[in-house]
Amino acid sequence: MIKDRDYQINAIQGVRNAIFNGSKRVLVQASTGAGKTHIAARIIESAVNKGKRVLFVAHRKEIIGQSSVKLDSMDIEHGIIMADHPRYKPTELVQVASVQTLRVRHKPKADIVFFDEAHLSVSKSFLDLVEHYKESIIIGLTATPVRTDGRGLGEIYQHMTQVVPMRDLIDLGFLVQPRVFAPFIPNLGNFKVVRGDYDATQVAAEMDKSSITGDIVKHWKQHANNRSTICFASSVAHSQHIVDEFNASGITAKHLDAKTPAHLRDKIIQDFKAGKFNVLSNMGIMIEGFDHPATSCVILARPTQSVTIYLQAVGRGMRPANGKDDVIILDHAGLTHSHGFVTDEREWSLDGRKKKSKKGESD
Repeated sequence: MIKDRDYQINAIQGVRNAIFNGSKRVLVQASTGAGKTHIAARIIESAVNKGKRVLFVAHRKEIIGQSSVKLDSMDIEHGIIMADHPRYKPTELVQVASVQTLRVRHKPKADIVFFDEAHLSVSKSFLDLVEHYKESIIIGLTATPVRTDGRGLGEIYQHMTQVVPMRDLIDLGFLVQPRVFAPFIPNLGNFKVVRGDYDATQVAAEMDKSSITGDIVKHWKQHANNRSTICFASSVAHSQHIVDEFNASGITAKHLDAKTPAHLRDKIIQDFKAGKFNVLSNMGIMIEGFDHPATSCVILARPTQSVTIYLQAVGRGMRPANGKDDVIILDHAGLTHSHGFVTDEREWSLDGRKKKSKKGESD
């Protein structure tokens, strides 16, 4: 039997109280490792026992798979709505769905709709679902309720339930202690900002230099040698160059990006999890939906103004595992300097960030 943690019980009660008090759209903010999917599954379990229909929506197949596994572990029958998925069972009360598939398929009836990675839920795909399910209760799940474009999640949600700070999860043993080494701060002072983040071309040009990739390998050997490592690069080419540098130094490393063929991507991830090589570098695909607790080093080589990207990247290495006491963070992107330590307590709000006028004043 899966036991609920005290703060999870409190979070579930917080959601119920908000709904009882009239909020039909509730956001649950919980740090990496807090068990957001477990909290959702408990609410789903209770809803099913009352004959309610539930829809759980995510935007990545990895998240859909993990959510399905969690529901199975709690004996919650469900179907999966995703292109070519063998578990299509439209008569089940609970459906786990890809937001992309829901755009083109018949949408199931639902009394309660969950949005995973809810910081994405003001995008058009999710807003269309909000409109379609305007009579339903909507519950969003996220570790970081902020967006680089400054839009507030209050556009959708009426209430936010905050579950537990990351520092508490470390103290309780549900996450490991991060050890941060920040040997390099890139010069980003004159970089353009595009849609709320640094211009990707400028960032790639600044970071993809042999001196920087060489330092990444040097510091890894110094501080994290032989640790299972995920690297977040600034571009596809940058990731490939980091991998080349590791391999040239006798450290087996491999690269993934959005265009890596699915069968090869699955094989690389499988081999990484099996410990067949130490360093897995990627561009843009492992921020969300990747779970490998044995990962004990994270290399940050992608400058970003997004605290979401920063916290989620570090979070890939913070889950506990046998023989793992900490996670080494090699920050070559200056993110600790710009966003603070990952364990810093943060104030979250449903309000958006005020736009700045050309003179730099808030409108």
